[in-house]
Amino acid sequence: MLPVQPGSYIIGEFLEDWNNIKNNQCYILLTLNDGIVYKRLENEINRQQRLLLKSDNTEYKPYYLSVDEVIEVWQAKGIVSFDVPHERALNDLNNQRLMQMMDEMRAEIKVNTHNRFEKLEYRTEEDFLQHLHLNGEDTSLSEKTQYIEVFPKSILNRVTSPDIGKSWSMNPYQGCEHGCTYCYARNSHEYWGYSAGSDFERKILVKKTAPYLLEKAFQKASWQPEPIMLSGNTDCYQPIEKERKITREILKVFEKYRHPVGIITKNALIQRDIDILKRLNERNLIHVSISITTLDEKIRRVMEPRTATVKRRLQTIELLAQNGIPVNVMFAPVIPGLTSHEAMAIAEASSKAGAIAMNYTMVRLNGRIAIIFMDWVKKNFPDRYEKIKHGIEEAHGGNLNDSQFGRRMKGEGKFTEQVQQSIALAKKKFFADKTYPEYNCDDFLRIPKGQFSLGL
Repeated sequence: MLPVQPGSYIIGEFLEDWNNIKNNQCYILLTLNDGIVYKRLENEINRQQRLLLKSDNTEYKPYYLSVDEVIEVWQAKGIVSFDVPHERALNDLNNQRLMQMMDEMRAEIKVNTHNRFEKLEYRTEEDFLQHLHLNGEDTSLSEKTQYIEVFPKSILNRVTSPDIGKSWSMNPYQGCEHGCTYCYARNSHEYWGYSAGSDFERKILVKKTAPYLLEKAFQKASWQPEPIMLSGNTDCYQPIEKERKITREILKVFEKYRHPVGIITKNALIQRDIDILKRLNERNLIHVSISITTLDEKIRRVMEPRTATVKRRLQTIELLAQNGIPVNVMFAPVIPGLTSHEAMAIAEASSKAGAIAMNYTMVRLNGRIAIIFMDWVKKNFPDRYEKIKHGIEEAHGGNLNDSQFGRRMKGEGKFTEQVQQSIALAKKKFFADKTYPEYNCDDFLRIPKGQFSLGL
């Protein structure tokens, strides 16, 4: 490569400062550890330099530039800062388009694994992408999220696993926009004919008749009230819920029939339904679990890209607690070599916010999730790859996954014993004087069949 001339900013002021940072019409603040934005910038520089090879345009000075040199120039011009935390950056900019753009960047590099139930496998080859680059064409593999309405005959799933506390679960959505790389639910998307990779995040199945189906189940003379987990598979407060409000309608059914329900979520959207949750709590019908995997916002941002920030989750715990709603914090999943050291800190932060209980699960990479998660680790934390991989294997008898009931959730071996000890100490220090209430299953209200309240 040709040397960069001192004081010159190449490739037409690097394509007018990368088209004003992808048409956001503002200067942006990024964090140095945001490897995906860094990679996107590197790809764009390489693309422009390939185009330059084919061009006779002397305006675009023919000097080559590395991504680090671009960063150096941008820092000098005040376009970017690599010292400002991501959340403060967004607050300073007050620009939601930037968040959306960055989330899309993250989704673009997600592995789209082969569906094991399909005979044919589709791949995008690197030489094809290079061909597109050389011809100035878009190589983005991202696609808009699709919301596909489905119409199941029933909505309740009987939970037969002996190591899960609830007897029933229900999922108003299949697939999840949150994009958590480790999510155990990814494999379930293959049963619908989609992949466990980017399809899981971009093809969301919407069950708009879920409230009606739940009410129909409650009207059966044979129904016996038992706590139902909302959701057992994918997050019932993922972004599309803000528009569809299916979860809110479901909660109205629980309230109408005085039926106990548990909620687990990573999304602060649950705050919207505080009115219903308060009324459910008056009869001891509601438990809420807020999942916190890490307090490190840099890790959260690339591991759970479209979830609520750590700050927002703690604020959600605080709001729920202030309204008397019992909150459990789920330190889940524990990831060896990445988040496993955070038990005490998460316990302290969530306890101060108002949580009254804490539980955890150990990460396990069942099915295609092993490919997706380890690929993500390699791209985002290459220096920790071996440590994380061996830590997970140590927790599961030399494997990345363990399906044995009783040990699959917690793991086994010396490392898991250390985690268990730290969790026990955290509980003793921050939750010893707190009691989690029992569900009330005695106030179930039987309403004659046919008296539906939802106009679906």
